[in-house]
Amino acid sequence: MSEQNTKPTLNPANDERNNPVYRLGQTVAKFMLFVWAIVLILVLYLSFRFWLA
Repeated sequence: MSEQNTKPTLNPANDERNNPVYRLGQTVAKFMLFVWAIVLILVLYLSFRFWLA
């Protein structure tokens, strides 16, 4: 029989992670998460500062 299908196919996942568009998407997603965290902290800080003043 054929011996080709005995190996696990991990190459497409590695190729996908090395894709520049995939890496750019991951970078943009991390940056957006960072920006949303800063916005949330800023909104909470300003609202509590106004509420406790």
